[in-house]
Amino acid sequence: MKASMCNFVHESENGDLYLYNSLQGTKSLIFVNSRKASKIREMLSLEYSEEEDEDYKRLVKNGYLIEDDADEQQAREYKFLKVVSEPRLNITILPTEKCNFKCVYCYETFEKPGMSIETQESLISFVKKNINKYTGLSVHWFGGEPLIAMDVIENLSKEFISICKSVKKTYMAGMTTNGYLLDPEMLDKLLKYHVYKYQITIDGVEKTHDFQRPLMDGTPTFKRIVDNLVNIRLHAKSKLFNIAIRANLSKSIYESFDEYIEALHHICGQDSRFSIYMHQVSDWGGERVTRIKEELIVQDMYVGALEKLKKSPFKFNYYVHLGKLDSESCVCYANKLNYFIIGSDGTLYKCTGNFVEDCNKIGKLESNGQISMDKNKEASWVCNVKRVMDKCKTCYFSGNCLFSICPAVQVRKLDSSICSFEQQYLEHFLELFSKDVYQIIE
Repeated sequence: MKASMCNFVHESENGDLYLYNSLQGTKSLIFVNSRKASKIREMLSLEYSEEEDEDYKRLVKNGYLIEDDADEQQAREYKFLKVVSEPRLNITILPTEKCNFKCVYCYETFEKPGMSIETQESLISFVKKNINKYTGLSVHWFGGEPLIAMDVIENLSKEFISICKSVKKTYMAGMTTNGYLLDPEMLDKLLKYHVYKYQITIDGVEKTHDFQRPLMDGTPTFKRIVDNLVNIRLHAKSKLFNIAIRANLSKSIYESFDEYIEALHHICGQDSRFSIYMHQVSDWGGERVTRIKEELIVQDMYVGALEKLKKSPFKFNYYVHLGKLDSESCVCYANKLNYFIIGSDGTLYKCTGNFVEDCNKIGKLESNGQISMDKNKEASWVCNVKRVMDKCKTCYFSGNCLFSICPAVQVRKLDSSICSFEQQYLEHFLELFSKDVYQIIE
C-alpha cells in the first residue's frame, strides 16, 4: 500500500485532525480526535499498517491508502473526462438583462430587455428537440435580476416541466437573485416551478450593503431583503429549498464583520435551509469596479473573516463551500460540454462573468429551435482549460480541480496562476464545516 498523492491533513490548535482526499471529494472527509491523531498519522506515513484495524480499513476505504500499482494520474484524467462531459443538459437563462439594482462592483451593462415570446418559443423548441440526448434538464435563472421578468420564468418553467415529464426526465432549477422581490409568496410560486436553490447577496451590515447594492434610483435595499428572508425562514413550510447568502467581502464589510455575523444569525437562525457563501469583492471587469479599487481586500482579511466565523457562538451552514470540495462543483461550468448560457435575445455564452466580450459569444438560438454554434469558439472554452504548471502535477488538490482553472483566464490569454478559492483557504473551511459532514475517528 501507499499513501494517496491527493491526501490533505490539517491539524487544529488542539491536535484534532481534519482529513480530505481531493480525488474522492466530500465523501472522504474524516475528523480524527486528538487522542488518535498520532496513530492515524503513522498509518498515513506507512509506519503502522495493521490491515485488520478498523481505522486502517477506513483510510483504505476512503482512498487515503491505495494499492502500490494504483495510477492516480490516470484516475484524475478519467475523472476530468466524466466531469466535463456530464450527460445532463444545463442551461443558465437570462429572462431579462435589466436590473432593479445598481451595485457598485457590477460588470453588467443592462442594455437588453426581457426575453421575447419568439425567443422563448425557440428555447422551448430547442429543449423539446434535444432533451432525449440527455439524462435530464437543469436550469439556473440569472440576469440582470430574473424576478423582474417573472412572466418569462413562469412560461418557460411550465413548458420545461411538461417536456421533461412527458419523456420521463428529471427537471430542477435554481436562481441568482438580489432578493428584493423574493417574499414568502414569491417563494411559494417559484417552488411550484421546481426552483429549489437560491443565491442572494447581502453585503455586510445595513450601511455597507446599502452603499454597495442600492436600487437604480439609490433607494436602500438592506431592510427589505432581510425582512423577506426572515419571513421566509419563519413562515415557509417547505424543506426542499436552500438559500445561500453570499457576502462580497470588502474592507468596509470586514471592519464591521462582528456586527455582520449577528445580522446573518438574525436572518438564518439555526435553519439548515440557509447557508453562508463568503467571497471577496473582485475585479470582474467593467467601469464601476474602478471606483472601489481601495475596497478590495487582501488575503489576510479574508482569513481573518473566516477565523471570526469559526470563533463565533453562531453556527452556520456552509454547503456551497462544502460542495466546492467535489469536482462537479469545483470545475467551472464554462469548461463543460453540455452547459450553455442563453441571453435574453438568444445569444449563447459560456461564461456569466462578461457578456460584452466577443470571445464569450459562441452562438445564437435560432427561430426554429436550432443553435448556430461557432465550434472553434466553444472549443476555446471547453478544450483549452488545463494549465501546464509543474506544481499542479503533484498538488494534493489536483484530484478535485483536475488541473482546470477559470477558462476565461485562458480564453482571454491572461497570465494567472490563481488556484481554486477553496484550496487557498482549505484548512480554515475544514474547521468551519459542521461535524455532521465528517466520518468520526475517536
